[in-house]
Amino acid sequence: MSEQSFCKIISINIETDKHHDTVLPFLHREQPDVVCMQEIYSHEAERYQYELGMRGLFAPMNLCVSRHIKGALHVEGVAIFSKHPVSNVSIALYAGYKNRVPIYVDKDARTYNHVLLSCDVSKDNKIYTIATTHFTWAPDGQADEFQRKNILLLLRALKKLPDVILCGDFNAPRGREIFDKLAKKYKDNIPAEITSTIDPYLHRAPHLQYVVDGLFSTPKYSVDNVRAETGISDHKAIVGSVHTQ
Repeated sequence: MSEQSFCKIISINIETDKHHDTVLPFLHREQPDVVCMQEIYSHEAERYQYELGMRGLFAPMNLCVSRHIKGALHVEGVAIFSKHPVSNVSIALYAGYKNRVPIYVDKDARTYNHVLLSCDVSKDNKIYTIATTHFTWAPDGQADEFQRKNILLLLRALKKLPDVILCGDFNAPRGREIFDKLAKKYKDNIPAEITSTIDPYLHRAPHLQYVVDGLFSTPKYSVDNVRAETGISDHKAIVGSVHTQ
């Protein structure tokens, strides 16, 4: 397998605009082919696209109050950035409101639109289908009615992507009900020795031992060199190399 025949991917929940001073230097240092981000503002997606020199795609999830400008609302969502040509861009709304982007209320799952953002990335005459999502939050890492409903809707949306690399913040710990529904259908590429993707320095609850960030794949792909990097955001950054047939 040649050195160029893989796609280096990074997935990270950047916690809106709180970690520019660590996220950007990390990405410049790592030089990934593809970056998936969760909890990113639409205007910040434009900034990252420019700073990284990558094509950016953004899908909105909610409106949230600015920490810096009184009365202002920011559009928060998920994004994919690619160094390489992209095609077949799709935003699948699998839970929420078809005709509006709701205003976020803290810890209220009903105030999110949940989307699956996907695209095909072309590198070295190979196609990589990449998808990312920020799944429904539930308290204490325990599944609730919203998660149980929405995981079925997410799996239904994923049926349209028979071959895929799926990454994101799933707000559901590995080994429990919701994460395991995904792991039964897709290969979980987070190594067993990684016992948490909560950052031990930057998260508000650094003691949590939850693997809630995922890097899943279908049999078309193999993933290696997976690691979780600390000190970047309140979630660890997931890094991996994706190979395709």
